[in-house]
Amino acid sequence: MAAQKRILLEDWQEIKPYNKTAKSDLYFLGISNEINDKIYEKEFHLPLQNFIREEGISLFCMFLTSYLEDIISGSEVWNSFIKKHKELYGKPLPFYETDKNYVEGEVNIQDVKFLVWYFINTVNKNILLNPHDPFIQSISEGLVGILETEYEYAPENDLLRETYQIELTQDYYEVRRLLNNILTKTYLFFPDTGFTLLRQEAEIMEAGRRVEATLDDNRDRFIHEACTSLLALSAKEWAVLILGKKHPVAKDLEKMSPRVQGSFLFLGEDEKYLKIKHIATDKKFKLLKSSFPKHKDLKEKSIIFMGIVEWHKEWWFSGVSIMSDYNEEFIEKEKQNIHSKESLSFMEDQALIRENLKEHHEAFLIYNKGVPIVFLKKDEVDNFMNGYFDFFTETAGLSAEEKEKAVKKYKPKAAKEEEKPDTVMVVFHNINSGFEVYSNIENAFCIKQNKFLDKDRIDQDFYQIFLANFYSKEILDYSIEVSEKKISFFKKNNYTKEELDFFTRFFKQGNYHTKARLTVIKNA
Repeated sequence: MAAQKRILLEDWQEIKPYNKTAKSDLYFLGISNEINDKIYEKEFHLPLQNFIREEGISLFCMFLTSYLEDIISGSEVWNSFIKKHKELYGKPLPFYETDKNYVEGEVNIQDVKFLVWYFINTVNKNILLNPHDPFIQSISEGLVGILETEYEYAPENDLLRETYQIELTQDYYEVRRLLNNILTKTYLFFPDTGFTLLRQEAEIMEAGRRVEATLDDNRDRFIHEACTSLLALSAKEWAVLILGKKHPVAKDLEKMSPRVQGSFLFLGEDEKYLKIKHIATDKKFKLLKSSFPKHKDLKEKSIIFMGIVEWHKEWWFSGVSIMSDYNEEFIEKEKQNIHSKESLSFMEDQALIRENLKEHHEAFLIYNKGVPIVFLKKDEVDNFMNGYFDFFTETAGLSAEEKEKAVKKYKPKAAKEEEKPDTVMVVFHNINSGFEVYSNIENAFCIKQNKFLDKDRIDQDFYQIFLANFYSKEILDYSIEVSEKKISFFKKNNYTKEELDFFTRFFKQGNYHTKARLTVIKNA
């Protein structure tokens, strides 16, 4: 038998969103060790190690205990997941029947089975463990008794509940602290976004360049941009659910802007604001002077690289800043930077962006004989795309200047240099975002236009698209649409469309909600 590790108080507190000891911490630590004992007593640790490392078993025990602590204390994390899942799919949980014996707000065997599945698949996303695997059933039945017994006696953790509450405030930094706690210090997301941030921070420290500033900026970006594997929701969206939509801060959170990071030109100041201009788009902002500690160091026409967020109808500094002197050459380059322009696409007319994308999509379908995808060797991609843009220019009646803009904004980036000239590339037009180019996934598309199809590699390429966050939701949907009958995953399983959507959110949390690029190309 492998050596069993005792779980310590410092281990327990590592996954808590507060920095002091709660009165109930030792009690729940005891439950964690009781679960740990049961796992080794029943030798559940042996099959468990097929999926997670030995040291991950302690975290698994604390994770299940934290579920109990959450529902007893009323911190609303688990209940928020249940509530949102019901809103999306009409039932509390995926995969498992929630019959009349299922009671929301209490310990349920279905909850435990789902949490076991979720934990294993989150800490090891290289696998897809079937939710109905016999091991999940056996370990859940072996551990649920401890949780059911303790549900009657365990104390509430008032400190935990209070940590997820916030008074009505206009202070952006108080709200950001709540978002950080939810995304990186909450048991339900710690094996997911919490681990992801820890890995990123380890890489930053290993690189050893501007460590403190880079860590701060990375965490700030992560808080605003990361989505959880559970339901592909952001920290802001989880905060609204946990607080309740009627909470005044929740209403303000729904209006909070995305974080904008980029280069700004300092134009001047008054008593309350710094007047700045986003260089790439010429969009002007009034930044709260009180939020930017270095405002006294600014000189006329200083260039500031920083992040800003709109909260309570005011723009706040968020992250780190780098200041430099005025540089005409840099400004001209920044004005041509498409990526920098796209950072403000959320402020553009979304209906007009969608209209342009739809126009391109319809044109591409005509050009490509009715399908949104084409399979080419790497050295053929440029000629194909040039032909398409010539066609689009002619059919849309664009001027030479408008064509140049269209090519810059729509044309996909060149394939990686390491790709060989005969590598098969997949060019896909996503109606929600534009062109996407991928390599080595051509066998996931069983259509007559795919002259490169190798039927022995259909499953391999499908799983590549399915399990990797890198690929868009839309290209996965298209693969399923044209290849479902050929893919063994669908032959072996009978998942509902709602469960397939849950899987898609789970594995594509960063790409589930496709962001339209800034694509307005016609002159007024």
